[in-house]
Amino acid sequence: MPSTLIFVSAAMLMGVITHLCIPFLSEVAGLESIIFWFICGGLGVFTPLIIAGVMMLRKEGGKFTKETFVERLRFRPMTRRDWRYSLLALVVIGLLTSGIMIAMQVLFSDFNHTPSFMTLDPLSPRRYWLLLA
Repeated sequence: MPSTLIFVSAAMLMGVITHLCIPFLSEVAGLESIIFWFICGGLGVFTPLIIAGVMMLRKEGGKFTKETFVERLRFRPMTRRDWRYSLLALVVIGLLTSGIMIAMQVLFSDFNHTPSFMTLDPLSPRRYWLLLA
């Protein structure tokens, strides 16, 4: 299965889930949309991607074992250099993201940083349970 097909399928599925399923379920159940983000995102997008990955591994003749999993995902202990690059990348990404958000706020004064499918109210003591998600 070509990578493009997998990417496009997952993107379309994510669009349907975020713009149709999450708002619908949130309205019907009367729960916070972030709860359905985790449920629908996990079950609706990531589970099919994992299943597709396992099917592709089987098609290649591989067995689904711990060794194959570690080898394919290239799990190994992080070196000092890996840690430095990771921390530097986190700082750079944080700064660039902040810069983009500030620029968008300056250019479009009514710019909303929250995705269209998710409404988030300020965290209050009676909503602390959301931190468990």
